[in-house]
Amino acid sequence: MKKFLLVALLSIGMVGFAQNRPERERLTPEQRVEKQTERLTKELNLSSDQQKQVKDLLTSESAEMQKMRGERSDRASKPTAAEREVMKKQMTAAKEGHNAKMKTILTDDQYKKFVTNQEKSQERMRENVERRRSNSDGGDNTGMED
Repeated sequence: MKKFLLVALLSIGMVGFAQNRPERERLTPEQRVEKQTERLTKELNLSSDQQKQVKDLLTSESAEMQKMRGERSDRASKPTAAEREVMKKQMTAAKEGHNAKMKTILTDDQYKKFVTNQEKSQERMRENVERRRSNSDGGDNTGMED
């Protein structure tokens, strides 16, 4: 009975905690571009000319990404494995194109730092995905025994 009461109280507490989690801020594409430009300016110490070039690049790429997302969201069903593979190749090509354009804008040292920061960001995203998967696998993560 004590264990049941403890589990019930913990469950109620966790539900309350989960509901109080703040929602992520939804940014417009323009706000996202501005935020990315500011972040890159700080990280890479961009000149004003580089800032303008990066902002123009991010703006055009943002429009392309919105177009791609719009095409996908028009679908009523989930994409097939073949369609996902095509989308993955498109995203990879877009990223490679973006990096090539960034390389023309940035100095060699700035570009090296840009690539390093991208790799760190991707690693953090992978870790977050793994953490979410392990938390949602239905396993008992309370550490309590019967």
